[in-house]
Amino acid sequence: MELSMKDRVGNTIPKRLEAVFNRPGLFTAMEKQQEIASDVLSRIDSCDELFSGIRRATIEAAFSDIQNLLKAEVPHAVCDWCDGEGCKACRDKGWVGKFVWDITPRNV
Repeated sequence: MELSMKDRVGNTIPKRLEAVFNRPGLFTAMEKQQEIASDVLSRIDSCDELFSGIRRATIEAAFSDIQNLLKAEVPHAVCDWCDGEGCKACRDKGWVGKFVWDITPRNV
């Protein structure tokens, strides 16, 4: 018996969307971005002259914004409005990220 994949809210993921939910792409990008952020911040902290014109708080905010943008696009749930078929709510993807899931009224 083949087990169906579930999204983060317990809905069955349609076969055509399973690959999207299994892709590590955004997580990989987030990890790389975090490595870059750590490197830049450590250079600022060590007073590297090439980074002396960058305020720590400014770069932290910029990196945080990037991380949040990427995190918002991680597949979280099959779209509740179209059951994965694609609609305006999910921008025809069939799935939504956590931010959109949290702010979208449930289709009951």
